[in-house]
This record gives sequence, C-alpha cells and structure tokens, in this order.
Amino acid sequence: MNWAMWQQHKKQWMIFGGLIAAFAVFAVPTGMHFWHVYQQALAGCAAAADCDQLADQLFRHGHDANIFDITKFAVLFMPALLGIFFGLALVGREYNDGTNLLAWTQGVSRRRWLSVKIGWTVAITALGAGIIAALSTWWWRAGNALYLSKFQPLDFAVQGILPVALTIFAVVAAIALGAWLKRTLLALGILVVILLVVQISVPTYLRPHYAAPRVYTEQLVVQGNKNRDHRPDQAPVPAHTGAIWVNYSAVVDSDGTALNWVNPPEECSYTIEEASTRIHNEERSGGTPDVYIDREGGPAVHFRCLKEKGYHWEVRYQSADRYWKFQIIESVLYLALSVPFVAATYWLVLRRDA
Repeated sequence: MNWAMWQQHKKQWMIFGGLIAAFAVFAVPTGMHFWHVYQQALAGCAAAADCDQLADQLFRHGHDANIFDITKFAVLFMPALLGIFFGLALVGREYNDGTNLLAWTQGVSRRRWLSVKIGWTVAITALGAGIIAALSTWWWRAGNALYLSKFQPLDFAVQGILPVALTIFAVVAAIALGAWLKRTLLALGILVVILLVVQISVPTYLRPHYAAPRVYTEQLVVQGNKNRDHRPDQAPVPAHTGAIWVNYSAVVDSDGTALNWVNPPEECSYTIEEASTRIHNEERSGGTPDVYIDREGGPAVHFRCLKEKGYHWEVRYQSADRYWKFQIIESVLYLALSVPFVAATYWLVLRRDA
C-alpha cells in the first residue's frame, strides 16, 4: 500500500519538493542581503547616534518593499494552496475515477487504505511546510529586528510553527470536503470560505485573549514638554526590548473611561476659533502654546486641562516574551480543529460508502 501510494502521488510530491527548493533559492540570498543591509545601516546610524528613523527608511520603498510583501503573502497562502494541491483530490478523485473500488477489492481494507493516504499526505505536507516556515522565520530576522513586528497579525502567521499547524488544518479539511462532496470545484469553494473565516476570526477574536494583556499608562503633555508625558493624539509605545502587540489604546480618566472626543469635558473644550486665538496670543507673548486638537468632529481640546482632570494614556498590549506561548496555543488550536475533519473523513469512507 505504501508503494502504491508513492506510485500514485510521486509527481505531486516531486513538484512540491521543487517548489520548496525554489523558495530556498529565493529566500537564502535575499535573506542574507537584507540582513547585511540592515547590519550596515545599523552600524552607520549607531556611529551617528541617529537610529530613531531607521525603521521608517529601510526596506519601505521600491523593490525591497515589494519583495517583503511577496514573501509574506506567499507563505500566508501556502496552507490554502497545499490544501488544494494535496487534499481536495486525495479521496474525491479516487471516487470519480473508481480507483478506490480497485484498492478495496485487492485485500486492502478501507481503514488501511484511508489511513495510509491521510498519514503520508499529512506527513509530507507538514514536513514541507516546516521547511518553508523555518526558512521564512530565518528570512524575516531583519524585518523583525528593524520593525519589531513579528507579533503583528500577518507577520505572526508566516513565522514560527503556526504555518505548519495551519497547513495540516487546511489539508485535512480539504480531504474531508473532497470525500464528502466528491466534486472538486464545489469543495474548493467551501474550503476557501472556511480558511478565510478561520484565518480572519482567530487572530481577531481569539488571539487577543490567549493571555491577559499587560497595561501601560502614561501622562498627557503639552507641546514643548520633553519628559515622558505624551500627547493625546499620538499613542505611546511601552518601553520594550522586542516586538509588542497593542490590543487597545485610549485616553482615559481616573476611572478608566475613555475620553469622548465628540463631547469632551466642557471646561477643557474650545471652538476652533477660540483655540486659534489662544495659540496666537501665547505665541505673541513668547510662551509655549498649549496643544489643541479636534477629532471625530468634536471641539478643540486643551491638553493641560485634561491632564489636570486626571486623563492619561492607557495602552493594553502583549509583549515579546509571550510570542512563543501564543504560537503554541494557536498551533494547538488549529490541530484540535483538524480532528473533526479527520473523524468526518473516516466516517464518510467507512460508514457512508460501505
């Protein structure tokens, strides 16, 4: 049965191996190039004591930016592509061609036939996805160090062990759909919908709750103040040594209630005309004007007044030290979601078609 499996699917596996090799040929030299450029830029700005703007300048434009985007989306779409390439036709095509009946009349039980097919397919795709994920994680080291962004939703999905778990989920879901519907195009449409729903809903609604966020607070400031107070129109970033993921940020009062920009405290609000007059008068007298801002169609707001009334920044975030914890939790989640699809495939083959 193992030999028959190899003979039946060796072309697919060889094509997959070629795609992995092609990705490696692309990833290794470009990854080394980006790391070298980053190291040179880091050394140059460190000598000049001016590294604050490096993340806004490096790899943001031209071919470099395009390569970053292409690499990210290639790995992001890998689970769906492998599910389509390996999973949809694994059982469905057997039914259409009638080759399953031939195998079942040659002394091969349905259970063994299905177990070998699922086992080899999942093993090969997981191994290939693991190689691609390892290359992708290594490739992103320059971007991770520069932007501290590996916790951001799209970057999170193309690094670490998560691409492997996603691929296993996509492949077993495709196998189940192919066995159930026996129509490749219909199964393909449903598979795409399932993957889109899962890959949007999990990062949006589940990932933020894997661990209670840390809370960072910072005071408000008026323009010209050089301490660590912060303007209410520019969310502060907690001091950190690695990637963070900000789940929520707002200007809140002492009770934690977010500032209503459309209807702020009356004593701290001005019309735009009043704000302009106050700023003009303070500038003429040689003083530093308070900062005003109008947001969401509301009035101008006096920052210092907000500060005196107890308003401050509150930022809830996940820090770099939780990265692998989140990777493991989400990978286990996708593997758990794979179990019902495997069970459904066995039920369909062993019971429905018995």
